[in-house]
Amino acid sequence: MNAASWTRARRKKTRKAIELPSFSKRSAITALAALLALTGCGGGGESGPIAGPSPAPSPSPTPTPSPSPTPSTGCVRLSQLDEVCSSVQATPNVVSVRASRQSCIAPCGIFFEAALNQSLGTERPIHELSFQWSFEDPAARFEALSNDFPESFKDANAAQGPLAGHVFERPGTYEVRVWVANRNQNYAIDSETITVEDPEIAYAGTRTICYSNRGNFSGCPSGAQRFTSAADAIRAANQSRMRVLFRSGEETLFSADTSFRGLRDIQIGSFGSGAKPILRIDGSITRPLFTPTDTNGLTIFGLDIRGDYDPRTGMGENFNESGIQNVGNVLNTTIFRNRFSGLQMGVLLIDRPVGVIVADNEIRDWYDYGIFDSFAERTAYIGNSIKQNPNAVSGPGGTDRSITPRWADHGPIRTSEVSSLVIAQNDMVSTTGWSSNGQAHQPTIRYNQSGTRGHFGVINRNRLEGGFQVVMLATQNSSTIGNVGNVIVERNLLIGTGNTGEFFALSFGGTTIRNNVGIMPDVISTLNPFWTLALYQSRPSTVENTREPVVIAGNTVIQLQSRSPQEFRILRLFETWTNANFREGNNLVYAPRVPNSTGFPNYLPLNQNDYYRPLAGSSAIGSATADGLVFDTLDGRTRPARASVGAQEPSQ
Repeated sequence: MNAASWTRARRKKTRKAIELPSFSKRSAITALAALLALTGCGGGGESGPIAGPSPAPSPSPTPTPSPSPTPSTGCVRLSQLDEVCSSVQATPNVVSVRASRQSCIAPCGIFFEAALNQSLGTERPIHELSFQWSFEDPAARFEALSNDFPESFKDANAAQGPLAGHVFERPGTYEVRVWVANRNQNYAIDSETITVEDPEIAYAGTRTICYSNRGNFSGCPSGAQRFTSAADAIRAANQSRMRVLFRSGEETLFSADTSFRGLRDIQIGSFGSGAKPILRIDGSITRPLFTPTDTNGLTIFGLDIRGDYDPRTGMGENFNESGIQNVGNVLNTTIFRNRFSGLQMGVLLIDRPVGVIVADNEIRDWYDYGIFDSFAERTAYIGNSIKQNPNAVSGPGGTDRSITPRWADHGPIRTSEVSSLVIAQNDMVSTTGWSSNGQAHQPTIRYNQSGTRGHFGVINRNRLEGGFQVVMLATQNSSTIGNVGNVIVERNLLIGTGNTGEFFALSFGGTTIRNNVGIMPDVISTLNPFWTLALYQSRPSTVENTREPVVIAGNTVIQLQSRSPQEFRILRLFETWTNANFREGNNLVYAPRVPNSTGFPNYLPLNQNDYYRPLAGSSAIGSATADGLVFDTLDGRTRPARASVGAQEPSQ
């Protein structure tokens, strides 16, 4: 992708639904194809259905998914892939879409919130209502996600939950919609019009600056300024609404003042054909490559930003340099479709930036974190591939910066304080850590580590692998007080390693964990044994935090270890959480080799090649206790009136 390739998006026409006298389900997509063979996740054993007491029928072939449903008058989207139509009208004045901005220049990211004015009859509407989004951007896509990323997680034109983020890659006018519904299919709809300007118009003539160290300006827009010095090119962007484009296929040792202090609508990207332009630093450069300062509307896209740190050896000179580090009052920043490697951190966010969208980037080979965010406010991390090198080494010394080699010591994402945050559709792998002499690999996500009161987080449709805790929803240590907030964790695929003890650790009330699948392959535990889906992480807490409900429902947990597996429990240590208000139910456990395996219902047969979806004859089908808390499945289908235990329903 480069600046010269933008094409104007056409406004997609809305098709009118046939109004029905009563609700009838209309599937937009029939049953999905098998998402990912377990062997691709590192699981052992034979593939295909796991037989129960009687022979299991083979699953029927599944057709290729079709596009998501088009928004229709009189219809409500109850899940990512299903709409229901009726003559019943939407309830007015229930929800309002709030956008971090209403206009921008492509490519640009926007954060959205579905602000509720009514509860539609629920006690905890943020947790008990369905929120489904359409960005009216059918050409949207994520390029960073690998082939083994679950297909039903990839739709860049849809989002789920009360918070969402999106990058508009093409100019046009977009009607962003949200549907909000309760289990009785009472619903509400609201929308916000977003206007995205054409960069070829916004940055016409000398407002575009092209840089090529070889003097190759093929593909540079007509009338643009041209430079063969990167520092001079950056320096020329000295007023608002300017862009600097680097020549694709070239490499530059980069050092320049990239603060763009106080400017609006600045873009840094690429032009011409070829691979992403490489902006490289080495030991002679001792600062981040980009340091936006008091900017509004900065977009950095299509770059390959490299340092020389190597996590396989712990050697290199860029231990302290990040790709992007903001300074001051920074608003509406988009970091889109870049590659970061060999740096202290790919993205370091400090000084409370607002409206940051980090989308479709690749981050590899970091020393400290893939992304560190000191305060997430209207921030979204979407569609990124943040994977530490599989051969990275953790060593003794922990976070001691004076020791050489300097071993990689943290995981993909850490947020210190959270106001409003989305982590969705990312592919993340953690393979290193600093504690226990480097044996305890860090979580893929560390959420709200400072325990901020009123935190609000949405974590869904991610593939998360590794860490002694795969996801940490708790304060950073025993001296940090946890405060009440809301975090919804749903429709994620979690994969353990030999380092994993639990999939979730949490100490925040107001947490809902539902419709996730967690798989522990047949690996040898190298630290602590894998023993639970969710662990209560003992931390100091306000009374308000301990009393806010925690719900863990409709998940599937697969424990396949054959060598000395630990006795397994769905929850651990929650009984020690003083005044805790927690609910656990309708979770499916398949753990055939643990000492207490007979303590779990036999839900066989299950389809091992389709995330343990129940097959015909499974007692999981239709046996869930009605709870009003789980709307959809791992793969984005609406639950029937008689729902099944676990994260999946049988194939349709």
